[in-house]
Amino acid sequence: MHELSVDLHKVPWSCRGSYLSLCTLAGPGGGQCPHTDLYLSTHQIPIGRPMFALRPSVEELPPPQGFLTTDSPTTFGASADTLHWKLHDRTVAEAVFQDARILRVRGTIPLNLDTDASVLGGGYSSYIAPVQSRHKLPSMLEFTTFGYQGMYLVALKGEFTCVNILTADDGNRRITIKSSEGGDWELAIIERETSLVSDEGSERFETLPDVVAALSTVCFEDVKSHAHARFSEYAKALLPWTSNASSTETYAAFAMWTSTVRPMGLLKREGVLMSKLWMDKIWSWDNCFNAVALASLGLRPALDNILIPYDFQTPQGRLPDSVTQCEILYDFAKPPIYGWALFKIQEVAKIDRRSLEPLYEKVSRFTNFWLVNRTSSHSELCHYIHGNDSGWDNATCFDEDPVIVSPDLAAFLIIQADWLAVTAANLRRGNESEQWVSTRDRLAHDLVDELWTDDGFVVKSARTGKLIKSSSLLTLIPLVAAPYLPKPIVTRMVGLLDQFTTQHGLATEALDSPLYEPDGYWRGPIWAPVTALIESGLRKSGHLATADTIRARFMAMCDVSGFAENYDAQKGTGNRDSCYTWAASVYLMFAREAIF
Repeated sequence: MHELSVDLHKVPWSCRGSYLSLCTLAGPGGGQCPHTDLYLSTHQIPIGRPMFALRPSVEELPPPQGFLTTDSPTTFGASADTLHWKLHDRTVAEAVFQDARILRVRGTIPLNLDTDASVLGGGYSSYIAPVQSRHKLPSMLEFTTFGYQGMYLVALKGEFTCVNILTADDGNRRITIKSSEGGDWELAIIERETSLVSDEGSERFETLPDVVAALSTVCFEDVKSHAHARFSEYAKALLPWTSNASSTETYAAFAMWTSTVRPMGLLKREGVLMSKLWMDKIWSWDNCFNAVALASLGLRPALDNILIPYDFQTPQGRLPDSVTQCEILYDFAKPPIYGWALFKIQEVAKIDRRSLEPLYEKVSRFTNFWLVNRTSSHSELCHYIHGNDSGWDNATCFDEDPVIVSPDLAAFLIIQADWLAVTAANLRRGNESEQWVSTRDRLAHDLVDELWTDDGFVVKSARTGKLIKSSSLLTLIPLVAAPYLPKPIVTRMVGLLDQFTTQHGLATEALDSPLYEPDGYWRGPIWAPVTALIESGLRKSGHLATADTIRARFMAMCDVSGFAENYDAQKGTGNRDSCYTWAASVYLMFAREAIF
């Protein structure tokens, strides 16, 4: 496997299961810090919260004043398993995750951990307190801030000195760990847990002496060795098509690894966040692309990521917009691409009947949410009530009227009805299978009958019935359902792709449109999910050359620009969140399908 070098100016360094990360970017848009140090952030708080700036003491620092804006005299870098700070060419500190809860750090010069009152709040918004115990424990501190479960900092070797930790007057605080007798020091950062489960599945309790005793049984070098082995095993399982993974394949595996969180709080399953920068949620269509990639790892992680939103399905069948361990939002819906995703997963892994039965029921209810609750007197098809419902938040097709009957929605429901028909037949529910076949065929007919014109698909106001022509790529998303549509219509849509095609892939707005914006979110940039959906429909309908070109251009762009939230369609450079898992997942899906 290619040895990975993590760019800590773009990519959060974490490990599978952890809610902690280190990066020079933190908070909304990465802007809650001056990017001069590495910031220890928690993702137990939505959008991420930088708690400490970590800086080795090469020179005397001013009194605590929040995150320092001066450049650090040290440099930093990381592999998939170990992070380091260097002074010139000498490593002065390094960090490694012992497990999902415990970060171990050691060094030869003091390390400062500074808070910032403008981020955490002043006064009692956060606290750091020395742990008092009758037991013989090393020096320990307890830290928490509003909305966070809290952590312990344990000086396994060395000692703490602290500034402002016991006062409410100044929220800028500093912890320094240093050697007490010369030599090196060692720190353990341990996230508090709300519940623990034993290997046998029963509730487990732990005390501080238990935690410290467990730490003392594993030396730092062994922790490094185990961390390296854990990621290597994960990447090998996720990349079964190669024994010599490329740098981009390894990076994609790390993007998935570093963005995974353990079950905690509201989350009942292990899940892959979209990012451990600021897009640190699980949105109810983003998860589908991650699930497809994770099918290589095994059926369990794939289905867990599919089912996370379904753990919060409403009586209407609606899914939440987004999920975190502390927040469930139902403000918007998300498009019904679960049929597409499950067909993809089943190309890699067989879903047993025991898993298929409840999955069928859940997807049926979600499909009926659209078919029953999102129809109007002006159409036989379903509609969105806001751009966010489609996942294309600000696409230009929503400019004239946000409440639209959209061709992509019908296409997704066609595929989902087909998956339900096939699954019902496999479950020996013949009548239900026939009903879903009828729904599938009706939707395919009505999509063409209502929304196809000589110029391609259009959208329709669900309030007035007015047809609205659009220059958004969204009107070509029905290519995902190409096998269900008349061949002349598919051929015409393939021709229309030229209006959106650059050397890097498919722009989301026509290139000659006056509404095109290079960094306009859904008004121009290339997006991984759109690429995956259109490519899959082209391939299934026999347009292999076009599908191959789209796949190759997307992968080449990722080889250069990494896994961004979206990309400038003309330049191929990344926009917005710079480590976004659905881009990594689509890359992995394409790499797998190119081989298998």
